[in-house]
Amino acid sequence: MKAQFSHRNSKWCCFLRVLNTMVSWDISFQINAENSLTEPHVAHVITEALSAESALFVGNSMVIRDADMYGHNCKTHAHSIAHMMLDSELPYLGIRVAGNRGASGIDGLLSTAIGFAVGGNKQVLCLVGDVSMLHDTNGLAILTQRVSRKPMRILVINNHGGAIFSLLPIADKTDPRILDQYFYTSHRISIHKLCAAHSVRHLRVKTKVELQEALLKFEHEKTDCVIEVESGIGANSTFHSTLSKSAQQAADHALSILSRLSVQVSISDGFISLQDP
Repeated sequence: MKAQFSHRNSKWCCFLRVLNTMVSWDISFQINAENSLTEPHVAHVITEALSAESALFVGNSMVIRDADMYGHNCKTHAHSIAHMMLDSELPYLGIRVAGNRGASGIDGLLSTAIGFAVGGNKQVLCLVGDVSMLHDTNGLAILTQRVSRKPMRILVINNHGGAIFSLLPIADKTDPRILDQYFYTSHRISIHKLCAAHSVRHLRVKTKVELQEALLKFEHEKTDCVIEVESGIGANSTFHSTLSKSAQQAADHALSILSRLSVQVSISDGFISLQDP
């Protein structure tokens, strides 16, 4: 069965693809231009730590939203950069991606990720937030049992609370003390000490270079580990706002250009070309 599209529909489809590409370029530029290690950067580069022998488990709340918004394929055999950027799906190399929605949203994620590693017989990279991990610290005990499975890398985004609420309208209307106590559920729990109590290797990273080195280090050593990414609710909210405003400006600029064109627009090998219809 073949679907037939009119020239107008094809033209608008191409315009939307060009618009998507230009916004993607802008987001990538903003993330790479930022010197500090940000949560969107983690989502943006996480696929660089994956191979065909890997699997990805993504936690809930902000990490899965960042992965959806800022994640992209770095290792791909696609014939053009445009195809890589326009296809939003992860498994170019057959990489399995999993998640779990617990009864309270974030409960049991670490244990589920370990079960995913056992059942899938893959080297799982687990990406979770700090509050999610604290809701399932017993998962660390399961981790050290080391049943028949491959080693895991657990990447914990530690912004010391529930950062997702800082990006919602409630953050602008609520007293900061109320936010900290009832929404952010701010904490001072040491993830390093929790890992030490369960004899799990732990490494804290604060820069982009340290993150890259940590991911490569534990991939080659083939051992279970927890990599803790230091972040902050305020800084994270500010950078997300910067990305949102920049992406909107890029979209507006692209639309202003495309709306004035009467020529055919196409994408090939990462370049946008204009042709007479």
